[in-house]
Amino acid sequence: MKCASMITANPYLIEILTPRKNAEEDNDMQREGLPINLNTFHTFKELDTLLKMKKTQFIVFIIIILMIPIPTVAQTRLYEPVSAAEERFLNNANRAIFPDDIRNDITKYANDLIAWAGIVEKHRVIEEEDYWRVDYFLKHHYYDWIEDFVGKGPIKLSPKGEGNFMAYWLFKKTADMESILKDVNGDLLIVYGIPYDIVEDGVIRLETKYIRHISKQYVDTSWLPYGREGF
Repeated sequence: MKCASMITANPYLIEILTPRKNAEEDNDMQREGLPINLNTFHTFKELDTLLKMKKTQFIVFIIIILMIPIPTVAQTRLYEPVSAAEERFLNNANRAIFPDDIRNDITKYANDLIAWAGIVEKHRVIEEEDYWRVDYFLKHHYYDWIEDFVGKGPIKLSPKGEGNFMAYWLFKKTADMESILKDVNGDLLIVYGIPYDIVEDGVIRLETKYIRHISKQYVDTSWLPYGREGF
């Protein structure tokens, strides 16, 4: 069998240096939707048919891809405790109790563990014999206990709240208090505690059981002004 060389008689033929298969076989392959063997001679018309077939297949492929649902990364989640200890306090706390409830009747909630979100307005350090005691003066904010990763900070507090409260924490004498308290004003504390006193201007004092400290860079207090019942 001879191999084809230069073809000049028909200007519509493309030269491929392999023998052409039977044209009828090619037609049968087209009818069956099979790809034409390009190791043959084909006219421009045949190649145009092939390209149209490929184009149709490509369009169908794109349509199928567009129909497939694309999974998205969740942008919100329920508040996640930072430790097993916090998780225990969170699960046991009554988050439906708010500062004004305590002011109305502190004795009613004398044994209830609460969980409040408060922004540190000021603090003071008291040196005891065996430890440092830090008293935090906080402004209460409503919190929906959702972490929302859209926009500024995942902790989106309502600008509204129910006044001021105080919490405290004890630190070992070996603790670097300067580093711990650096720029603490404006940070968020998630406080778990039991109310035991109301002092001047209705400030509630908590017997603190656990505190989670969250830097201000992860907190947004300018979000929607929701309240106890939501928006």
